[in-house]
Amino acid sequence: MNDTDEDGGYNHFELRNHARAYTLKRSDGSIIFSKGDKNPAMGRAEGWINTEL
Repeated sequence: MNDTDEDGGYNHFELRNHARAYTLKRSDGSIIFSKGDKNPAMGRAEGWINTEL
């Protein structure tokens, strides 16, 4: 998406960081995070934005 329009948008780094693009497992097979899980930092940013609106 275009990142320079007057109403903004998302660049590829923001989209990549919003949700996990892959599943990460530990050596014992337990899952650290799954593909599609929201990045915790982006969740905190989303919460901060919602409180400011």
